[in-house]
Amino acid sequence: MGKLVTIGVRIPEEFVKGLEESAKEENIDKSTIIRRFIAEGLREYKRERAARLYKEQRVSVSGAAELAGLSVREMIDYLIRGGYKSRYSYEDLKREINLLGTIKNNK
Repeated sequence: MGKLVTIGVRIPEEFVKGLEESAKEENIDKSTIIRRFIAEGLREYKRERAARLYKEQRVSVSGAAELAGLSVREMIDYLIRGGYKSRYSYEDLKREINLLGTIKNNK
């Protein structure tokens, strides 16, 4: 973690109660639990944004993985867990197999 800075934020009272309960359960101070929740929220935001951009066909899987800070395999797993269905069809697979066969035969 880099340099720590102080910020002021207004949050609903029920959030404060939830933070205090979570900090007590984890046996850590409120500042630490807030940093943990912010870090987890940022990670999830990056993953969701990357998945949305991928679904909108604005980035490739590897581009989405880079944006999310994940490996390509982890990004694919994240997309699958999120219910993403590939548009890659059986016909696409057959076409690529035929192309690979053509390339192999031309060598």
